[in-house]
Amino acid sequence: MAQDDLNIETILIQIEQQSNLSREDRDENLIESLIGRLRSIAASTDSADSWFGLGYGLYFHPHRETRPSIGRELVRAMSRALELEPDHSWAHFYLGYHLYDFKRFESAERHFRSVQPDALPLHLAIRRMEMIAASSVRARGLPRSEGALADYASAAEEGEEFDVIPDVLEWALLDALRDGERPPNSIASLIRRINRASLNHWLDKIVNNLQ
Repeated sequence: MAQDDLNIETILIQIEQQSNLSREDRDENLIESLIGRLRSIAASTDSADSWFGLGYGLYFHPHRETRPSIGRELVRAMSRALELEPDHSWAHFYLGYHLYDFKRFESAERHFRSVQPDALPLHLAIRRMEMIAASSVRARGLPRSEGALADYASAAEEGEEFDVIPDVLEWALLDALRDGERPPNSIASLIRRINRASLNHWLDKIVNNLQ
């Protein structure tokens, strides 16, 4: 492993650790310093992994969702990683998450679909299918999301229960149903399949309302 790769990994661990702390305990000066080091590495090496490292660090920035400049830099960094390596699954994965957070659901779904499932550990491969389904429901509504929901149901059934926590899909479904959208029987059946495969029957409240 190259020295820069080791440095990036160490820096990202520190940023993640800081992001998990409360606002009072977080050292924001340290976070900015660490991200500055990632910028330097990316600029000097211009490799897909170094640009992804910068984007990943920015993804965990505590002000990513409130400071537009951070989001713009994240998108530029991930986009450069994908320009250099179009099949960089991790860049697609975290860019998809970022775009989903900012309600760019069609673009998010496109990036999640571009991830190579074999590049992810099983629990994230299942999560990827959930994010595709949630993005589809948000972008196109329930009736046009049957295929994505079916794919997620199959993935959930093949995984372990503790790997199936459809919290993002839950909110997408709740919003769709709150808007008065009633799912056809085929989609209601898929939601029940996902619920049976999920941890503690995660979607029980939704399923009960489908009766």
